[in-house]
Amino acid sequence: MKIEIRKITEEEAEEKIDINIKVWWTTYRGLIPDEIIAKLQTKTQERIERQKQTIREKNNTYGIYVDNKLVGYSSYGPARDENYKDSCEIYSCYILEEYQRLHLGRKVVIKILEDFIKEGYKTMITKCLVGNPSNKFHEAIGGQLKGVTESELMGEKFKVNVYYHDDIRKSLILNQQKEERFYLEEPSLERKEEAMEYLQEHVANGSKLYGTGGMDSCLQGLKYEDWLIKIEKRKDENYAKSINKSPGKTFFLIRSTDNKMIGMISIRYNLTKEMLEWGGHIGYGIRPTERRKGYSKINLYLGLIKAKEEFKLDKVMLDCSADNIGSNKTIQSLGGVLERSEIDPTDNTLTNVYWINVDESLEKNRQKYSKYIKEKSKNDNR
Repeated sequence: MKIEIRKITEEEAEEKIDINIKVWWTTYRGLIPDEIIAKLQTKTQERIERQKQTIREKNNTYGIYVDNKLVGYSSYGPARDENYKDSCEIYSCYILEEYQRLHLGRKVVIKILEDFIKEGYKTMITKCLVGNPSNKFHEAIGGQLKGVTESELMGEKFKVNVYYHDDIRKSLILNQQKEERFYLEEPSLERKEEAMEYLQEHVANGSKLYGTGGMDSCLQGLKYEDWLIKIEKRKDENYAKSINKSPGKTFFLIRSTDNKMIGMISIRYNLTKEMLEWGGHIGYGIRPTERRKGYSKINLYLGLIKAKEEFKLDKVMLDCSADNIGSNKTIQSLGGVLERSEIDPTDNTLTNVYWINVDESLEKNRQKYSKYIKEKSKNDNR
């Protein structure tokens, strides 16, 4: 099953109206008189043309697609309630009844929240008819019931619950954490374009690269295909020793919900004398646009699983710059114990060196992070 969230087009205006009509009958029947629904939910050429104009001019509706079929949509924009004039609002989220158990609503909410944050909004409201079972969804995405207002339809008034999000960044993280799953994947030719985008994103943001297993050399002319050959060779301990390197593997951190490459992590074993001094068993990084979402901890937790299961490591050493607050917090949160803080002569940077007891960390953090891990199925070919 292929699920996509993308902006709806003018050509889909009629399909959008069809969904609107079906959802109104299945959702609001019993809450709104049938005669009102029948009068409001009719498909006319005039309505189709208005929809086309709205889509064309506002571009504020995401379509929800399952196997390329439009099965729902969600519209959004500035709050229309004068009491929340500085807020944004999700106006609607309609999904055909037969597709409502696929958690599609949360997926489109995540997209919309990302757009709102880019536009500079900080707070948001949503509204839901009193008595509508969908009120549970408004609560589940982080809305706090703020009060009850009234909405008028054809002269009749209906009570509507108002849900408020006082920090949409927190709401985004909440929904991402409930929705997202991650796994580590070995680099492949199929990911070449994404891998190059990953590198360029760091360059564009003036950000250092970590945990790439040497893939950053592609910025200096190394071909990606040749890098794949190099990391494949590095898996062999005898080869690694012959070039005075530590054997190990490099992985991409993949977010399964959108199949996006979020980060990288390299795991080494039988460390050389130099790596035991500086560098350690694990190096990891997250792309700049996906930071401050808790992904570093998930990445490291997955790395610890690999360290234990594939390389039988009981303890691992990691280091990071003393002034890298985020990385220090990540390592500490996974059980890192500071061994020393010294100047790393390779880059003349004050560096903190940590050790993590792998078994203790995995046991202590299993409940916290296991819910974010996607188990690879037999059909996964990467």
